[in-house]
Amino acid sequence: MAGDIKQTTAIKEIRNKWEKQEKKVIANDAATIAGVVTVFEDSTTKTMRQGTKMAEDAFSVFDAAYRKMISREIEVEKRTAIHTAKLKDKAGQIFDALSKIEKLTGPDFETKLLRLERFANAVDTLDKLNKTGKLAEVSRSIAGLN
Repeated sequence: MAGDIKQTTAIKEIRNKWEKQEKKVIANDAATIAGVVTVFEDSTTKTMRQGTKMAEDAFSVFDAAYRKMISREIEVEKRTAIHTAKLKDKAGQIFDALSKIEKLTGPDFETKLLRLERFANAVDTLDKLNKTGKLAEVSRSIAGLN
């Protein structure tokens, strides 16, 4: 039994020393934790401010690019409208010119053109026959058909 009491007393002494040390360590840790938390809070706040600034800068760049794109789109729409109007005007002029040509030539222009080509070929052939002296013979042959 006497050995049990010594062990118990020794355990109590060790426990007392341990608790005293623990209280000191906890007190030191508590003081350190407050400093660490303050540093952590400051670092977090700084990081958040930097992130917010970066996001604001990115939004500013995006907003500027978006405004530039919209202004270019408006400019392209205006130019497109101008060129479309010019194109419609030119198409109208071409239609008017084709109408005038059709009035001059009439509806059977191709038929008249074919006849004109045949007439030109005939005159050319008659001219060749005249130069060779054979036109008189052809004339007499044609007159003899009647």
